[in-house]
Amino acid sequence: MPEMPRRQPELVTSDSAIGRGRVARLTLGALLLAYVPFLAFVAVVTTPAYARFPLLSVFVAPAVLASLALALLLSPRAARATAWLAVAGLTVWLIENAGSILWYLVDWEMRQGAVLTAAIFNAIGQSGSRAPYWFAVLFPIVIAAAYLHLSKGHDDAKR
Repeated sequence: MPEMPRRQPELVTSDSAIGRGRVARLTLGALLLAYVPFLAFVAVVTTPAYARFPLLSVFVAPAVLASLALALLLSPRAARATAWLAVAGLTVWLIENAGSILWYLVDWEMRQGAVLTAAIFNAIGQSGSRAPYWFAVLFPIVIAAAYLHLSKGHDDAKR
């Protein structure tokens, strides 16, 4: 009779490790859900009226973060898929937001007679007051990316 293959020891996960992972995921989901109103405030403050679609821009970031928080509360499989969408969506939103503000300030400086390089440096200097808001948007991007990195090896979705 052929011998049955043995399970690899590194593939076996104890129930306590799965429970800790579940608690950590639920805690992270609750914390991100609590962060949604703050991110909504940041989106309103940082989105300029001269953006192409200001109302869409104001609602994108909080909606993406709320989706990630709810996915973390529901299941690991949904959380991983939504974390990818959150990283992509929030990154695109942050780049578009910062880019539109910087481009507007560069255009303003150039209309005042500044050379392009001087206009760029002046625009960066003038946008320094918005940096804390941009870092507040960067926070959920980093959290979602860290979740993706840490949950890569875990397989508790099949349990």
